[in-house]
Amino acid sequence: MLRRLMPYLMLLLLSPMVWAQGMKSTATPGEPHGMVISSVDNPGNSIFAVNIKNIDGGEIPPFPSGVWLKPGEHQIKGFGLVDNAWTQGRVRGGFDRYRRKFEPITIDVEEGMAYYIGLKTVGHPSEWKLVVWRTEPLDNYDVAKR
Repeated sequence: MLRRLMPYLMLLLLSPMVWAQGMKSTATPGEPHGMVISSVDNPGNSIFAVNIKNIDGGEIPPFPSGVWLKPGEHQIKGFGLVDNAWTQGRVRGGFDRYRRKFEPITIDVEEGMAYYIGLKTVGHPSEWKLVVWRTEPLDNYDVAKR
């Protein structure tokens, strides 16, 4: 019994350590920060929201719409939250057939700026990529709309 539970126990013990690596890049209240926003209201027909999974080589816990990052260059990995209904008729065989990791995006975060990232879905799924589709001062970011 214990032998079968051991992998799950190890996962529970190691998860905080793995997350700690990604969390080194995040900012806390009071620290200088920019924000990477991964939700998409409706910027266009070809951009979808992103679930950020990894920052600067470390896994991070899920953030609902974005994450505060310390100023500097950061590499972000994630996957797009593509509506399967949208892919009907656009992607032969359905999107599930093309599930894959997308190339990471590198963002040079400046203090007081908001960076909206999304998955640009133009062309064949092998051409889809993570992009910054809008940048604005963080003062303009309306938390109530998210």
